[in-house]
Amino acid sequence: MYPNPLMQKLNSGQILLGASLPVPSPIVLGVISQAQPDFLWIDTEHTPFSTEVLDVIPILARQKRIAPMIRVAWNDPALIKKAYDVGAVAVMAPQINTPEEAERSVQYARYAPEGKRGVSPMWPRVAGEMSLELPIKKLC
Repeated sequence: MYPNPLMQKLNSGQILLGASLPVPSPIVLGVISQAQPDFLWIDTEHTPFSTEVLDVIPILARQKRIAPMIRVAWNDPALIKKAYDVGAVAVMAPQINTPEEAERSVQYARYAPEGKRGVSPMWPRVAGEMSLELPIKKLC
């Protein structure tokens, strides 16, 4: 599984450096990755693309040890869950104005029992973060 060093660095007082992805292009990600940012900010609120267009870009970022951070268009469970399902390490939700709205956003991002997010069985396989071996019990 991808190690997420963002919180460790923040908690130890380190400065995080990031970059923004202006267009959903693996080639642009390749150029950005040469600067070795800690995170890649992907804005799907103020750009004409969504998580479906990102395809494998967040996975490629993770493989380059860059944490993809996706800003979704709204505090919506479907948008937040999809952002994580395509490989986001962090999600930013806009227009959160109350503690209740913040709590809902956190619930959309976390698995039960802390939240309401479901498990996506597909993207870890695509990202190479899941073993292809199946557990087999021996019958005695």
